[in-house]
Amino acid sequence: TSPRAHYVLHCAGCHGVDGAGVPEKYVPDLRQLGRFLLVDGGRSFVIQVPGVMGSGLADRQVAEVVNWLLGTLARDSVPQATAAYTEAEVARARTQPLVDVAAARSRLVHQAQARGVALQ
Repeated sequence: TSPRAHYVLHCAGCHGVDGAGVPEKYVPDLRQLGRFLLVDGGRSFVIQVPGVMGSGLADRQVAEVVNWLLGTLARDSVPQATAAYTEAEVARARTQPLVDVAAARSRLVHQAQARGVALQ
């Protein structure tokens, strides 16, 4: 199964096929996902959120879906020379689950704002 198919099956139900999300219901716009890669801890956060970790996808599949997403729907927000996520990186992230997603996100948003980067 392709990364796009996994995205449609495991992510699009909340984020939409176009990745726009539903901000008023706290479902983030994945088209801006690359902005998280601009702040310390943002790269890990992207793959540690409960929706990713609880998707039922294997580590390799998570890496493929996130790489597909960053290369397509979110491509305009991704910093140049961003390294692809790897299966090993996802496996490491699974050993460090986020305890307080809202607090982690808030820290990243504040970091981004301090750098002049808009995060939602």
